[in-house]
Amino acid sequence: MDSNTDYNSLKLSDVEFLTTENLFLFESYNIFTLGQLFGATRGLTITQLFDHLDNKDELIMQLLNLVPPEFTEKHQAFSEEHPTGLIKKTE
Repeated sequence: MDSNTDYNSLKLSDVEFLTTENLFLFESYNIFTLGQLFGATRGLTITQLFDHLDNKDELIMQLLNLVPPEFTEKHQAFSEEHPTGLIKKTE
């Protein structure tokens, strides 16, 4: 990614290392962008969303390495109790 990348709006489907399984899981929680993912997980500090994935730790590290530290820090400082994206879709 270059310095002009809008990480908040970057679609998860455009992140090369995310699998179809990863995308399906995030989409079931209405999470479609990096901004939504980092917001819902407070900068990847709340990781229960990843618990069903075999490569949980590796995926979290890849995501943290994808974005600048300031992006992660901004989301970690967010203090709202129920950020957008945590309500799972029901069929």
